[in-house]
Amino acid sequence: MVSQVSNQTIQHKIHKLGKLSLIAPKEPYLQPEDFQAHLTFSQAHINWTTDDWAWVIWTDESSFKLGKFFWPTSDMIDFLGKKVNCVCMWRTTSEKWLLENLAVNYHSGQQSVMIWGAICAAKQSLVAILEGHLTSAKIICQAYRPSLHPFSNHMETATWIQGRH
Repeated sequence: MVSQVSNQTIQHKIHKLGKLSLIAPKEPYLQPEDFQAHLTFSQAHINWTTDDWAWVIWTDESSFKLGKFFWPTSDMIDFLGKKVNCVCMWRTTSEKWLLENLAVNYHSGQQSVMIWGAICAAKQSLVAILEGHLTSAKIICQAYRPSLHPFSNHMETATWIQGRH
């Protein structure tokens, strides 16, 4: 005998199991060796003190999309009342960063602007706007020389940590 069950009943039962329909965090696609590098780094530095970390200069870049962009599923309304798309899934709040719960953020070819910066315990660099197709030489000319060099002059013994994505 087949019985019909409503969507509301199914959602109620899933909620009783502690699962909620939550938006998947957007993360760049990382290879298994990237995960291993993060794990190796964290294990190698597990005993560092606050003073050790104060001498670390963290650098990273971030890309911001210009214009409209859409995520592949589930219509949502943002705080301005505009329709946007995002990936939703059933999970508990503690399962947020599990690999299977991440919405992979592939580069779409849309127009974007890249910024770069550095921070340490008590200081931050100027933000550099990186233009055009990026190469190592362009990053040195557009970010490291104008922003990082003046920022790091007082930190001869600093440890450098570049964001890895």
